[in-house]
Amino acid sequence: MRTIDFAKMLELGLGRAVLYAREHDMTPFRDLILNACLHCQSYDPQLEGTRGAYMFELINSTPDVAFYRDRILAGLAALAEDDHYDVPQRYRLTGLFAAEGDAEARQAMYDKFSAQPALEEYAGIYEIVQLDNVDGLKFVAARVGAELAAEEDWYVARRGFNQLKEQIGEEAANVTFAKMFAEPTTHAFAELIAAQQKSDNIYHPPVPTLTYAELKALIEQGKSVNGEAVQWSKSASLEELTIAAHDLLSESDPKRLEKYLRIFLYTPFPLEPTLLFPLTEHDNERIWNRTITVLKKVSHPAVRQFALDNIAQNYRIGRMVDLVVMNNYQAGDWAFLETLIERVYQDAYECHGLGLTIEQLFEVHPSDEAERSLLNMYESGPCGRCRAAFVRDLRTLGKLPDWMRDECHHDFYSDTREFIEALDSETNDRTVN
Repeated sequence: MRTIDFAKMLELGLGRAVLYAREHDMTPFRDLILNACLHCQSYDPQLEGTRGAYMFELINSTPDVAFYRDRILAGLAALAEDDHYDVPQRYRLTGLFAAEGDAEARQAMYDKFSAQPALEEYAGIYEIVQLDNVDGLKFVAARVGAELAAEEDWYVARRGFNQLKEQIGEEAANVTFAKMFAEPTTHAFAELIAAQQKSDNIYHPPVPTLTYAELKALIEQGKSVNGEAVQWSKSASLEELTIAAHDLLSESDPKRLEKYLRIFLYTPFPLEPTLLFPLTEHDNERIWNRTITVLKKVSHPAVRQFALDNIAQNYRIGRMVDLVVMNNYQAGDWAFLETLIERVYQDAYECHGLGLTIEQLFEVHPSDEAERSLLNMYESGPCGRCRAAFVRDLRTLGKLPDWMRDECHHDFYSDTREFIEALDSETNDRTVN
């Protein structure tokens, strides 16, 4: 276990921070903790969620709950349009106080939603429905139903209704839904949910199969070809793929180049891979990133050596490592990955890229040799979703240490906590039987 300070524990969202707070004077870290309450520190909040529940457990592990509570409520009231994922996190924290009977916290949520409901795609809907179930949904429906109807935003309405279904069950939620149609204040909101349900039942035709000439015409016109390019590539002949590869190499417009690269995301590039190497240095991030993804599909000694040369120069280590190990794996590569972790762990982007590679490599080359890499990435990786994978992989190897198991109960990422709780349940069942 790497020795890391409290600030790093908190930044990563490790459960160790909660355990540390229970045994130490946290007064010196007040500002640090408050900042983590008010500002979401998740590496990828869209994927991982915010850290409301985690921070709530952390502050309740200190004697200063009132200090944080007052500032969280004030922070919710002060939210502005551009606060992004801070919005759901502050709502979540306030909602957790309200769930414990804090009437002022509950009112703070209702007041903020009444004043500014649209913050971060109506994030307050979740907490209000979670707190007050049917009454909560009726409140938000009355407040924003007409607004959402004017925008034809049935997506938000559905999310609020789905939250209610999770809490009270689908049958009870549908009874509420039927009643909302009959009430003038909630009718518009109910109409949106009905429109969404109708849309779900409409047949959506599959993406048409195009000829290469048709696909190329769409690319030249600047049209979106996301599904079309992938579908075409899967059934294209080697001759057709070769023509597309030459068109890619002769293209200079970044937008069209990006679309040509999409053709080879799931189908190996048919020409010499060295021809793509210059694109890994393109100024456009989407192009160099996508080029590396295309090269990742290629098994070729030149690709491996190219990546090793770039890694030696500290050039995009977190992405280049894919080219070394994914389709060009050699014995000893797990030991090689260990050396890279120490080089990138202070760079969140590079470290995350390396972590994704380690996660994917374990799926195809699971080995006891991976243990050190998994342990080190648990301590270093910025992404909670990846950390959950490292914990599962260590469990697969039978190498999950007790100290990690203990702190994972308090990790910020819900999947990690649920995995450990499931392990505990299995252990208890075996003990009983």
